[in-house]
Amino acid sequence: MTDEQKDAADTTQPPSPEGAAEPAPAQPAPPAGQEGDAPPLSRRNAILLGVGVVLIMGFAWFFLNPKTDPKKPTGGAAPPPVALPKPPAIWDVTPEQGKTMTNVLLNDSLAEKKVWIHAAAGNPEVDVFRRSLEKVFGQAGWTVSSKVITSFRLKPGIFFFVATEADPPEYVTVAYTAMKSAGIEAVYASGYRAYSETMKQQNPGWSGIELAADQEFAIVLGPKPQ
Repeated sequence: MTDEQKDAADTTQPPSPEGAAEPAPAQPAPPAGQEGDAPPLSRRNAILLGVGVVLIMGFAWFFLNPKTDPKKPTGGAAPPPVALPKPPAIWDVTPEQGKTMTNVLLNDSLAEKKVWIHAAAGNPEVDVFRRSLEKVFGQAGWTVSSKVITSFRLKPGIFFFVATEADPPEYVTVAYTAMKSAGIEAVYASGYRAYSETMKQQNPGWSGIELAADQEFAIVLGPKPQ
């Protein structure tokens, strides 16, 4: 506001020389934008102000919102873990069974300690079981002879074939007792040598476990029973 405008707007007037009050001449209203109003913004300034507001809002959203990985799903519960199939049970001699067998096999009164193991071929479970038996008998001081049967298929299960019908040597009984005490059940059959000879005479094509001349028994391991 100029000095002239301030003077015109001032309602206090000095007294006239004659002392009489004279009415103040009417003054025109000040132009719009000159008194009490801020000067109008130019179009360029308005555009710049709008762009600045948009930029400020964009930066605020970027820094205040959490960043997410576009490769990972957002929201919702996590998927349950995939259950892996359990490995098949291995046909094996457990540590507890091995310990029980060893306690029986460590018999100082035995004059001989021999064991013969015949096992089915091409069967991983049978192979594991055979090796475990070999280890238990061997660590107990027994002489182990093993043979894998490839000429014919064995029946499932464990068999304990004794050569003669008469009372076998003591170590044969100890070997069977050791397995039975450990919970390893085997089908026990005596007189197997005479039986195999009879079968060969009746059927020349018959196949079975061959016992050597000095072999008193055989532990036969067929496939694991289902």
